[in-house]
Amino acid sequence: VYDTGCGGSAPEATCGEHGWHIDRENNDGCTNDENIAEAWLHPSTKDRMFKATSKECCDIFFPQGCKIYDCGGSSPEPAQEPSAGPVKPSSFPCGDHGWHVDRANNDGCTN
Repeated sequence: VYDTGCGGSAPEATCGEHGWHIDRENNDGCTNDENIAEAWLHPSTKDRMFKATSKECCDIFFPQGCKIYDCGGSSPEPAQEPSAGPVKPSSFPCGDHGWHVDRANNDGCTN
C-alpha cells in the first residue's frame, strides 16, 4: 500500500467520497482519491468504475498485479494482494468484450 497523502502530481487529488477506482496518475493500480474522469460519475458508469474496497478494485481492473494508492494514508481495510485472475491473451479483436475504460488514455471508454 502506497500512502499518497492525496498530494500526488494532480492538484485536484483529494481523498475521495466515491470509493476505489483506477489510479489515473500511475495507471497500475487502484486509489481512493478524487482524481477521476467526470464521465465516471455518470449514473450508467458509476457502479462499474468505483468499488467499495481496494481489493475489489484490484481484482476487477488489475487481476494480474495491482498497486494500492491509499489517499488517506491508512486504509480501514488491511492491505491484500489481489486474487489471481484468468490469464488473458495480450490482445483482443475489437469489440469481443464490449466497452470498457480506456486505461491507455484515462479519458473515456473504448471497445
